Parts: sequence; C-alpha cells; structure tokens
Amino acid sequence: MAESTTSAWWELLPEGIRDEVDGYVLQDARLQAVRVVLETCRGRGLGLHEAEGSSTSGTSTTAT
Repeated sequence: MAESTTSAWWELLPEGIRDEVDGYVLQDARLQAVRVVLETCRGRGLGLHEAEGSSTSGTSTTAT
C-alpha cells in the first residue's frame, strides 16, 4: 500500500471517517484531522512512514 496515491488510500477510509476529517479541515483543525487519519490507517496496517511515502512521491522536501 506504500505506493498508493493519496486519492487511492483516501477512498479506502470509511465514509464516516472521511466526513469527520473534512469537518476538521474546514474548521482549520488540521492536526486533529491528521490524528484521525493516522489512527484509522494504523488499524489497517498503514503507518506514518508509509503515508508520507505515498503522499510525497515525486516531490522534493529539501529546504533552501
């Protein structure tokens, strides 16, 4: 699953979780949204490093 795109793993989340995360993002509570996704994904075998790898593939994180 580490090679999944962001939209692919987003679709794997239950609709209720996606709605909850959307609500947190709309309230500008992004850290709360990340916590919900991380807890849900951990239960499905996707950890933080795998999620970071799938969301940052092809992008550079080097600061200048």
